[in-house]
Amino acid sequence: MSLTTAGKNLALDALIITQVSLHDAPPGDDGAANELSGGGYARQAISFALATEGSRDSENQPVFDVPGGNTVSHYAFWAGAICVDSGALFATEVFTADGQYTLIDADIRFI
Repeated sequence: MSLTTAGKNLALDALIITQVSLHDAPPGDDGAANELSGGGYARQAISFALATEGSRDSENQPVFDVPGGNTVSHYAFWAGAICVDSGALFATEVFTADGQYTLIDADIRFI
């Protein structure tokens, strides 16, 4: 049994995703593994449009301070202190020096 598109939209809209984090390897199911730290890095606020066709699209482009010596390869979405989704970014970025990473577009969807 699978959800209808309307059911997927209702379920996605019920998620109150407030933050996104960056990771240098898979975050794990609870999002606790491999999160960047130090050098001004912090989770950033993110907001999403209402779901359509079983998908929600981000409405803003969070900017992260990334300390040099880190590789940004994964993300995690947070509803308060609960990790609700994570995965690999489209492209990995290596920071040899301190810099900034902008998450241009993020989606959350039912597969």
